[in-house]
Parts: sequence; C-alpha cells; structure tokens
Amino acid sequence: MPRKKEPSSATFTAAAPASKVTSIESRPATATHSNGDVANVQHPIEERIRQRAYELYEQRGRFDGAADQDWLRAEAELRATAGKRSA
Repeated sequence: MPRKKEPSSATFTAAAPASKVTSIESRPATATHSNGDVANVQHPIEERIRQRAYELYEQRGRFDGAADQDWLRAEAELRATAGKRSA
C-alpha cells in the first residue's frame, strides 16, 4: 500500500506584508510617586483627542491607514475650541 505524501518541513506559505497602520490610541504619560513607583497618567486633553480621533476614524468607515491624520485633525479641532473659550 503506498504511503501518503506528507508535506516537507521546507514548505511554507507567504505571510501577508506587515501593516504600516499606526494605532490611534495615545500612550499615557508616566509619573513617579514619592515612593518611586511609576504610574500611568492619562492627561485629560489626550483622552479627548483620542476620543475625537476615534470618531473621525469611524466617520471614515473604519478604514485603517490614517491614524496620524485623524489624531492631528482631532488635536487641531480641540485646541481651536479651547482657544475660543479662553478668548
């Protein structure tokens, strides 16, 4: 009875190219407590920018690849709004 041909260990499948998409999540700043422990601190403005950038992402139909543009647009919108309030 003939043996089943088994795939050789040299066989491989091509992997998809690595994505160049950047996450729209902001990285929290770090703070050091008096006891030396490091804690993650999320600045309120960064959180609002992150939320607005995500809204822009959703408005674009959740297509990846424009995280930087979403972040910059959200930042500009929120800073402009904050500037009008303080004037």
